[in-house]
Amino acid sequence: PNIHIGSFYFTPELALLAGNLFAYAAGPKGRFVLTLERIEQSAVDSFDFVFRSPRKLAFEAGQYLEWTLGLNHADNRGNRRFFTVASAPTEETVRLGVKFYPQSSAFKRELMTMKPGSTIHAAQLAGNFTLPARSETKIAFLAGGIGITPFRSMLQYLLDRKERRPIVILYGTERRQDIAYRDVLGAARQELGIKTVHAVASGGERGQYPGYIDERLIRLTIPDYLERTFYISGPQAMVKALRQKLLAMGVRRSKIKVDYFPGFA
Repeated sequence: PNIHIGSFYFTPELALLAGNLFAYAAGPKGRFVLTLERIEQSAVDSFDFVFRSPRKLAFEAGQYLEWTLGLNHADNRGNRRFFTVASAPTEETVRLGVKFYPQSSAFKRELMTMKPGSTIHAAQLAGNFTLPARSETKIAFLAGGIGITPFRSMLQYLLDRKERRPIVILYGTERRQDIAYRDVLGAARQELGIKTVHAVASGGERGQYPGYIDERLIRLTIPDYLERTFYISGPQAMVKALRQKLLAMGVRRSKIKVDYFPGFA
């Protein structure tokens, strides 16, 4: 899709490049340096980069940061990205969850070369893809692939606070080995009673829904869906399709929150 400002139209790559230039011109206000502590594998092609921060980062679970790397060989998408903070506000470290593809960007290739002690710049903490203020609000999380990262942040936050909320999770992946954060999902089920239903498109196991998150699965697992606030996170096409499906099912627009992960990151 193209992005337009007034009568000017941009491809996503050009829009990101323009943003890079603006960020450079705007200066380093609010920026801080994070130091890599370790890298953890969360799924077959997904990794968490765990950083130390010079100060405690104050944020809400589900928010995102602008991450900037010094690239020796940048591509036309520049050296900065917006990624959700995968860690919880209650954790001491700052966690970045990333999925890698065979044709990953220069930014992601540079990430994979990082060693403990390497640094990355972070800034512009923002986002309203956060838990509702009222703890009794019924919620449904719909996640696709690495779109599980904001929910990992929220679940770990609730676990650390031992806070129960009426949440149901539908988590869609292409393969069972693509399922990330099994430890956090398992702990949320055991300690907080939060159930995760896995929709696996190919090679699923017994007890997993064969295919993608669809209307049938929503009706089957969330019979009170009209009473819930839906959070959808994942690839843009999935997020748009599920949002339209929920609207067609009668869910009010005000009860649908979205957060999509661009494929060109």
